[in-house]
Amino acid sequence: MIINQRVLNEALNYLDEDVIERYLNLKIRRGEKQGKTVMLKYCAVAAMLVIIILSFAVIPGVVKYMSGKDEFKLPVNIDEILWNEACLGISTEGKPRIVTWNGLNVTESLERALESIGDTDYIAINVDYDKTTEEISEYEYNGKKIFAYEEERDSLNWTSYKLNELLKDGEKLKYGELLYTEGLSDGTKWSKGYYEARVSYYGEEFLEKYIKNGVFLSTLVNEEIIKVEEDYDAECKTVVEAYKEYYLKNAEELCELFSDAGYNSVVRNSSMFLFVQKGELMSMTVDNVETMVFDFAPRIRYESSYPGKIEAEVRGFNISKIHFYTGVDNEHQ
Repeated sequence: MIINQRVLNEALNYLDEDVIERYLNLKIRRGEKQGKTVMLKYCAVAAMLVIIILSFAVIPGVVKYMSGKDEFKLPVNIDEILWNEACLGISTEGKPRIVTWNGLNVTESLERALESIGDTDYIAINVDYDKTTEEISEYEYNGKKIFAYEEERDSLNWTSYKLNELLKDGEKLKYGELLYTEGLSDGTKWSKGYYEARVSYYGEEFLEKYIKNGVFLSTLVNEEIIKVEEDYDAECKTVVEAYKEYYLKNAEELCELFSDAGYNSVVRNSSMFLFVQKGELMSMTVDNVETMVFDFAPRIRYESSYPGKIEAEVRGFNISKIHFYTGVDNEHQ
């Protein structure tokens, strides 16, 4: 059935006024709510746009502020910097000789390099505090000083050497005094002096552990050698880590000092690198510079994780390859 407009209007006349008023109020409220919803959506979108814009404009600045430093860049191409090409990064002659150059403590190699470069050339320099080996070994790492780790490392190395020596002497020493009084069935006979020297060298307590009731426990000795050498390697690694922490701490402290003073510096491989021209070095204004040493830096130390002075100094010579004089010449055996 279709209702025309006239009939509809007449029907509406029979509705109570309060019903019509409630209906109109409901429509108004719904309209207001929809308007507010749309407005809130527009506000949310606008807020997101502001956040996105700020993230590009402000956050990088905040990160830069928190880091305190710009990303490091060399002053010129790395191939244009003067490096110590004669040095492979490992010192084999001990501590280099230090001389005074324009009030600075520099190594002889750096002094020679500074005499040969031009005023616009950049030179690579390692900076460290001028401290003796004894002073450095006093550094505490994980509750223990470096020299204590080194003593334990050296003790293990010495024990390894003695155990390897015992593998050669044990089958003879198990015979005790018979070795020099009558000699062995194979014709081996030591002099009394040589026998006593070898026993003194090993120590009675040491020998008693590996020779029992005339039997040389060679299997036990080999097992001990493996264990001691593993402990030695572990101790060497600990000493290396201790030195690395010491040098890295110094390098970071020095780098901050020079960077704050406006010099081009960075830390690589636990070493502080300074890239300057001769004039900058001559007019250097850094606090406590008299406590530092400036060295001509090798490029390999900057570019890669080279074996380096730390590992070389820590492991030193392999004591098991050195022949020790026991006090009695071998010809007296």
